[in-house]
Amino acid sequence: MLGKPCHMFSSRLYPLYVRAVSFQTCDRAFELLTFIELFKSFLGLVMVDFLCLLIILSYRIMIVKHFGFVLTTQ
Repeated sequence: MLGKPCHMFSSRLYPLYVRAVSFQTCDRAFELLTFIELFKSFLGLVMVDFLCLLIILSYRIMIVKHFGFVLTTQ
């Protein structure tokens, strides 16, 4: 058994196996890239909202410190 190659697939089925595995790998890679892009988009929206909130709060704090009173929101 030392010098003999181990054949798991017949020579006719092997190209079909390789093709199926490569398509499966491409599908998984596409799914992963799509998920990453969606996550980045969601994270970008959250970051924009968070940065807007920080800007609003920082301006509010500057106004309160400058005028010495708390602004009330209606």
